[in-house]
Amino acid sequence: MPDSAHRVRLEGVDFSTAFPTLRLFESFRMALQPSKILLGLLMLLLIYFGGVGLDFIWGEQQGDNGRTYRIFESTLNLELAYFHALINSAASLDLGLAALSNPASTSPGMIGALHGMIVDAPAKVWAQHPAFFVILVSYVLTIKMVLGGAIARLAATQACGGINVGLFETARFTGPRVVWYVVSPLIPLFVAGVIWLVLAVSGWVLFNLPGLNVIGGLLFWLMLFGGFVAACCVVFAALGSGMLPSALAVEGTDAFDVVSRVFTFLLYRPVRYLILTAVMLVYGAFTYLIVGLIVFLTLWFTRSAAGIWVDGFDQLLPVAQLGQPLGALDTEGLSTSEKATSWLIRVWSALLFGVSIAYAASYFFTAQTWLYLLLRRDVDGTDFEEYAAEEDAGRTVVPSSATASEKIDPDGPGDTGSQDDADA
Repeated sequence: MPDSAHRVRLEGVDFSTAFPTLRLFESFRMALQPSKILLGLLMLLLIYFGGVGLDFIWGEQQGDNGRTYRIFESTLNLELAYFHALINSAASLDLGLAALSNPASTSPGMIGALHGMIVDAPAKVWAQHPAFFVILVSYVLTIKMVLGGAIARLAATQACGGINVGLFETARFTGPRVVWYVVSPLIPLFVAGVIWLVLAVSGWVLFNLPGLNVIGGLLFWLMLFGGFVAACCVVFAALGSGMLPSALAVEGTDAFDVVSRVFTFLLYRPVRYLILTAVMLVYGAFTYLIVGLIVFLTLWFTRSAAGIWVDGFDQLLPVAQLGQPLGALDTEGLSTSEKATSWLIRVWSALLFGVSIAYAASYFFTAQTWLYLLLRRDVDGTDFEEYAAEEDAGRTVVPSSATASEKIDPDGPGDTGSQDDADA
């Protein structure tokens, strides 16, 4: 007869340790840190006012339909439309596979929305206004990488060290590495550009000059190999650029080191990267809807209460739409003081709406930091606790729960103690 079964109770199970992927869900809580939201809002404001300044310089443009438009304003509206399509698709778990197989599908899905944000909208500006595109992209990339790197640094100290550092400490870490933050996403694109130039010159020499076309045909496999390397660089820039600020924030090294690290992680764990990215987008969409709902209810409650006994308050602050920015300001029939009041109310309301977008930026760089740490643990076996922590302005240390000189004996401390007793 077998022994009677004994009931076993597990206590104190750390699920984040047993299932490290669950740490990705800490991004919501961490992204709500006020300093990260402040950096995200600063990023949004700098990009917005920089774009408005470029619109002022370029002036109004004449569209094909005869209507005038401003380049940055129209591009921003298009990007916001794709962004909200991404949020809705992620919340409804629509990856966009149906849109790939059926171009007539009305829903672009996550893939289609991402393609619109990253490819379609920028390509439209590049085709019509290349100079504007170069200046705007350079400016946006600089702001995004530097302030995004600061957000990633705040996330890295929380995720790896379990501490909350201030903006001053973050600036002290990020400041000396500003050039690396800006250069890192350009390295793969630069390599692809050099390969393109080499292929273009080689094609001109080998296929235009008589007698060399046969040699060009024999060496065409080298051109194909160069095209393959360039394609890999472009794909890496599209997939891995989001992790580059996080890699710099965690490792504290240089751009070339983090590019090689991220490229290695994508090469060795492509499926896991795609799965974690899908989880990050879906979870981020749900959390953004929560933040957007809070912002909408805040505007609705404030407007309903403050304007209940005020005639014409609807013109001072129109009814807000969930997840949508406020419409154009209508000051017709308003006095001078009412126009000033309406403008001030709209500024505060726009800043509140900007907080939801700032949360999206904070969440993205925070989640990318966790994504980098998870892939690093899978590929290198590096603990989460290992990161570049500056103890002072001139020294960088890398703390670890178990350094190379403190490896844990797999036989356990008991065996070590028994051996010591035997030696004694």
